[in-house]
Amino acid sequence: MKYRCLTNNPMVYSKNLSNIEFIEGTPLDLFIAVKKEVLKGYRLVTHPLTSSLPPNINPYKTVFLSMEAYEEIDIDSLNIIENAIEYTESLMKNKPLPDWDERTLEDFQFVDKDLINNLL
Repeated sequence: MKYRCLTNNPMVYSKNLSNIEFIEGTPLDLFIAVKKEVLKGYRLVTHPLTSSLPPNINPYKTVFLSMEAYEEIDIDSLNIIENAIEYTESLMKNKPLPDWDERTLEDFQFVDKDLINNLL
């Protein structure tokens, strides 16, 4: 299957594959960028809230979208990403991302990369 990969994870982006797009910022920033793409007709291939680590703990997320945009917006994809945004906003409102040290950030990057490694 051909897909696009949007990520805020430097370790995923460093794979240097043409289908990987880097989004600077938090998981919330990434999810907002994904929503913009869904509104253009792209469809989610993976769920934005993979893993048991919530987006206010792990600062790195990777989401896969269809390679081609469809003419119609996929309502399921739109509902999923909107719910992920709402969930992330509520989490970050109550408990923002911690200021992790570099080693911990690298561990979180690895966890996110490992979750999607088979798709890459």
